[in-house]
Amino acid sequence: MPNPRVPAAPGRHRTRTTRTRILEAARRELNRDPDRSLGDIAEAAGVSRRTVYGHFAGRSALVEGLVDDAAAALRAALTAVALPAPDAADAPTALARFVLTLWPVGDRYRMLLRLAPQDLGAERADILAPARDMATAIITEGRRQGVFHASLPPPVLSRAVEAYVSTLLECGNTGTWTDDGTRTAAAALIAVGFDGDLARCGDGPYAGSDPGNDPGSDPGNDPGSDPGTRGMPRVRMDLPLLSAVPPPRLSVTKPAARVPQRRNARSNRARILATARKELGRNPDITLEELARAAGVVRRTLFGHFPGRVALLEALAEEASESFRDAAVAGVTAEGPAERALAQFALSMWPVGDRYRMLLALARHDLGAERITEIIKPARDEVTSILERGQRDGVFHAHLPPAVLSAGLEALTVALLEQVNVEALEDDGTRSAIAMLIAAGVPEKQACAVVGDVAATATGEAAEAGEGPCP
Repeated sequence: MPNPRVPAAPGRHRTRTTRTRILEAARRELNRDPDRSLGDIAEAAGVSRRTVYGHFAGRSALVEGLVDDAAAALRAALTAVALPAPDAADAPTALARFVLTLWPVGDRYRMLLRLAPQDLGAERADILAPARDMATAIITEGRRQGVFHASLPPPVLSRAVEAYVSTLLECGNTGTWTDDGTRTAAAALIAVGFDGDLARCGDGPYAGSDPGNDPGSDPGNDPGSDPGTRGMPRVRMDLPLLSAVPPPRLSVTKPAARVPQRRNARSNRARILATARKELGRNPDITLEELARAAGVVRRTLFGHFPGRVALLEALAEEASESFRDAAVAGVTAEGPAERALAQFALSMWPVGDRYRMLLALARHDLGAERITEIIKPARDEVTSILERGQRDGVFHAHLPPAVLSAGLEALTVALLEQVNVEALEDDGTRSAIAMLIAAGVPEKQACAVVGDVAATATGEAAEAGEGPCP
């Protein structure tokens, strides 16, 4: 007679449940702030620190558990995505499927982007490589088929779209809007240059509606069975767009007026600030000693200008704020087509892009959300205003609310700045401006012509009709 099956011990089940709860809380908290402590994570999970340490020996063990969990989820999702066949024009379908299948595990993907490279290390940072390679392969095939734009190399465009989609996911996580992935998939298709009318996933501009009212859907089908027939997401316009940065960790005060300096002192100060801007954009945790060496000055000279890290960061913030104000004024176009206004704004902001990127990096470490928002808000408001006007005029696509589209375009631009900094892309700002217009819904040829004309006007040159900086 066979032995009866021995039931699993209740304690074992509780242990697995607790471990899962800790991992979910860690994923949530680290998505908000990569520097969250184990104590913060324990509190969010509703357990004691001792319980967390009972499952994970330390932060590195917890991160390892998160990485293993995310890797398994990504592998499972990617098996559902089929690469386009060389003889079939289905790259758009493949990209839409790619976004929709990764959407449910998007929080894990975004967490990995946040943790790399500060926690994962070089040996684990390539965990994202399969997804990135697949996106690049789809974009490459779409470009070969002539359905995606050719303004950027496929690997660069892939990274830009990754940042774009991650930001849209972030907007959903903060409650700015709601999406089941279909809006984001449509926005991703438009960003790579696919026809906006073919990419559309519903009727209304971005408000909720019945899936049966979607002209591209069959009311007889299951609304969740196909990307083109899913329900329209509802947008909560009563909530502000939240930046994905934690509360301020430093109290930064306005600096006192500086005493006029001699020429060599001014030169040293400018060199230190330029070096700090560059290095902090790469690594927000760099020390003042390392900055002094990179600037070619001794530590004493650096401290002579800036008594400490707080003073240096505030000086950088003030410099960036002034640069943004000047650039925003130069980029404001109260009248004329919205696409031209967006191109002018993008080109005027490009020279101060390194400051922009640096501020976003520092937001999570030192300056805090309030200070960063104070500096960047005028630029963000200007872009949102241009997008609102363009959507009203039918120039820009209406799959996303203006504030959400603005956040996505900001992330796309910062990603392109990163690609320039790692020498994967050469750009004077025109290619980025074209990519921004395309992502907003302007056809590639028109985007090239608009950016070319705006750039030529800015430099006092006469642009030939119909020509632009596109390849």
